[in-house]
Amino acid sequence: MADTVTIVDTPPPSAPPAPTRQVNVSALSIPNPVEPTQPKKGSAMDRLRENLRSKAKNTFESPESPAQAQPAREQPRSPAPPNEGEAEAGSAGNSAEGSPAPASTQQPAKKLTLGQALDNYKKRNRELEAELSELKTKTTNIDTKALSERADKLAARNKELEEEIRYVNYSKSQEFRDKFETPYSNAWKRAMQDLSEVRITDSAGNEREVTGNDILEIVNMPLAKAREVSRAVFGDFADDVMQHRKEIKRLFDEQSQALADARKNGEAREKERNEQFSKITGEIDGYIKDHWQKANDEAHADPVYGAHFTPIEGDAEGNQRLAKGFELVDRAFAENPKDPRLNAEQRLAIIKRHAAVRNRAAAFGRLRWQNDQQKAQIAELQKKLAQFEGTTPPAGGSNGGAPSSAGSSGSAKDALFGKLRSIAK
Repeated sequence: MADTVTIVDTPPPSAPPAPTRQVNVSALSIPNPVEPTQPKKGSAMDRLRENLRSKAKNTFESPESPAQAQPAREQPRSPAPPNEGEAEAGSAGNSAEGSPAPASTQQPAKKLTLGQALDNYKKRNRELEAELSELKTKTTNIDTKALSERADKLAARNKELEEEIRYVNYSKSQEFRDKFETPYSNAWKRAMQDLSEVRITDSAGNEREVTGNDILEIVNMPLAKAREVSRAVFGDFADDVMQHRKEIKRLFDEQSQALADARKNGEAREKERNEQFSKITGEIDGYIKDHWQKANDEAHADPVYGAHFTPIEGDAEGNQRLAKGFELVDRAFAENPKDPRLNAEQRLAIIKRHAAVRNRAAAFGRLRWQNDQQKAQIAELQKKLAQFEGTTPPAGGSNGGAPSSAGSSGSAKDALFGKLRSIAK
């Protein structure tokens, strides 16, 4: 193999600069004195702190300017502690490189009396209490029970969908991402990080960094070939490359096996579900068939309504109409207008048959009531007719006048029968 490994030696890092022993204190952290102070005993730092304490006793800063109320930050200390003379000089604010900033750059704090400061704090306290009361009201009105129940339902639904996707598309499930995809991705990241400082020489003699394609080629090679190429290209780092190759290949094989098992289990589960569905639908069909026939037999045998559903001997026209009615209903029950295989004309015909069945079923109660009313009227008229037929008119007529002629003896009976016929129609 013509490729060689070139290791570039880098010079050791230079020593860090020696720590400075000079302490600089920013002039912004030290307020300008209002009045010249008398020299006091102790160090400059002690005098500065005493001066600040004296100011804090009589000065109240406005809460509206929090930046002014913050104390001055201390400057970071040097790793090597300064001597006493340097500390005093630094504490006084006089450095060797510069002088304190002019007083015009500092914003004087707004001074308030004790009463004004107290009023401001009371006002702010009332605002905070009102805000707290409003938050308590909002949290009290929240239906925590309903939210908890909704969260439980969502969690159960999410679990159900995760279980379903394990069989439909296992690679999209959270389990696959956690157990296989994430470890595989992390293995590649570790390999690229470990080999990021390794440089290889290509066939043209140019040095470059290791890329993912270089490792991928080693991973896809057979073991013997991969070891040979790894030694030729990576030299002393061949063992590291082979170790990463082993881990990446193992995780990839586990991932592939998991997907194959998921497909196999998904097919078995789908077959089992189809068998269960066929079994359940068969049981339902048998149940409907048995109870459908039983319900029709009970309707035909009903003492009140049965006569409307069974043929009547001698009524050929009525029996034919009844048979056509059953044929229409059976056909309508067997059709589904939502069937995607239907065209627009077929779907419209089914909808019309369903509407006809609906209207006929709705009108049955009223038609039966009207039929009962007409039967009652006919029975009453027939009773009156029977009374007329059983009597003989007087010889001289009902008003005692002259007897009626022979041609007019049946006129009253004919009139009665004519009235009955008109009512029956």
